[in-house]
Amino acid sequence: MKTLYVFGDSFSDPNHSWYAAGEYFWIKDLEKKFTIHNFSIKGSSPYYQLQRLIDIIDTTDAEKLKQSNMIFFMSHITRPNFKFLEPNDHYLTWHIMKPDPNCEKSKLAEKYSKYKNFLHEYNNYDGIDLNSKIIMCYSTIYTLSKFFNKTLLWPCFNDIPYSAQTHYDRNFDCVMTPLIEISNNENYPDNKKNMHLHLENHKIMERELYNWMTKNIKINIKNFIRNINDKT
Repeated sequence: MKTLYVFGDSFSDPNHSWYAAGEYFWIKDLEKKFTIHNFSIKGSSPYYQLQRLIDIIDTTDAEKLKQSNMIFFMSHITRPNFKFLEPNDHYLTWHIMKPDPNCEKSKLAEKYSKYKNFLHEYNNYDGIDLNSKIIMCYSTIYTLSKFFNKTLLWPCFNDIPYSAQTHYDRNFDCVMTPLIEISNNENYPDNKKNMHLHLENHKIMERELYNWMTKNIKINIKNFIRNINDKT
């Protein structure tokens, strides 16, 4: 299978980059080996990405999709997909609700200030707990994975609840370690990374995903480097 569909946020969007990190991106390296359709948008919510996935399924030939693989990087489950938010601003919700004049993200959120009260009300009356939202998103991705040859689900921030960890078969796999944990374990400044990963872990990521694509080898989290320094 030479075609890969990718959905996600800044962990898979090459537009999230810093000059200090150089020009290496695992996604761009994979593009040299596969046909990749990357719909990732930094800052976006998992619900927005789910809608993109549904749109692709509705508008793409079923046989073509069945000859393709899919990776869904599930962003933070609390990010909403309200119509008044630009997709790359979904992550700003908390900063709209709790603005801090000394925070750069709060400054970016000022344009949405008129929705502050609405977001507070929505948050107060939302009766769906965090784990339930994760399970619903997880289960939806599992259901839609049947349209593809095989699917990899990888959470970016949230742990997958135990009650959802039953959907496994040879065509569906999930990495249980969130990507933010790998990023944090680097102990390296985020403003010196691309897509929240150090150069060395970009190379490892590319290799892990290549092996998953071509050899059906599961992602091995232990291969990622921790406590990176400039001499690594």
